Amino acid sequence: SGAPRLAVCRGSDNPLADLTGAVLATDSGADNGASSTGYTGTLLALGMLIDRLAGNRFDWTTLPPAAATVLSGAQSAAGQAARLLQGRTSIDIVGAGVGFANAGEAAMLIREAVRVPASGWDTLNYLHGPMESQDATTGLIAIGDGREVKIAQDLAALGCPSVLVTRRSDVAPADRLVVISIPALGNAIADAILEIIAIQLIVGDMQDAAGLTDIVFRYRQT
Repeated sequence: SGAPRLAVCRGSDNPLADLTGAVLATDSGADNGASSTGYTGTLLALGMLIDRLAGNRFDWTTLPPAAATVLSGAQSAAGQAARLLQGRTSIDIVGAGVGFANAGEAAMLIREAVRVPASGWDTLNYLHGPMESQDATTGLIAIGDGREVKIAQDLAALGCPSVLVTRRSDVAPADRLVVISIPALGNAIADAILEIIAIQLIVGDMQDAAGLTDIVFRYRQT
C-alpha cells in the first residue's frame, strides 16, 4: 500500500484514477469496440513515462510523421495482406519482446473485429510445436526483423498465407507472402506503435471485407 500507484486510462475521469490517486490520461479519443486507439494510446503513454523515469532522451516528435508514413505507405500492402488472410480458419501472430505484446493485441483485434480465431505467440516458443498446425487453410502474421522473417518465409513456402511486418527493407515478397516495411525509430515502444498501426490497417480491411465495419460485440459482459 505504500508503493506509488498510477492509472493509465483514456480519460482522467476513469474510476481507476480515484483508486490510485494519480492518473496518466492518454486522451486517445474515439474508439471502436476492439479498442484500437486505446491500445495505441496506452503504448504511447507507457513509452513516454518509461523514458521520463529512465532519463532517456528519445524525441517523440519523430513519431507522428513516421506514423503518417505508415498510414499512407502501407495501405496497398495492408490491402494485399487482408485479401491473403481472408477466409482463414485461424490466424497465428508471432513476435518477440514488445512484438509479443503486439501479437497478443493483434490476436484480440482479429477475434473481436473479424470474428476469426487468432492467437499470439512468442517467436521462439512458436518454433517448438505451435506452428505444426499451420497449412493452406490458416494464416500467419510475423512481426520483427530476426527469426520472424524466416518463419514467415518458411510458412509461405509450405503453403500457409503469411504476412511479415518488419523494419528490414531487404525482404522480398513472394508467393503467399506479403511484406510490410515500416520505419525504424530506434525506440522499442515507438517502433511497436508503428507495428500495431500496420496491423490495424490489415484488420480494418479484413473487417470491411467481412461486413463487420460497424461491429458490436455479440457477447456483452455485465
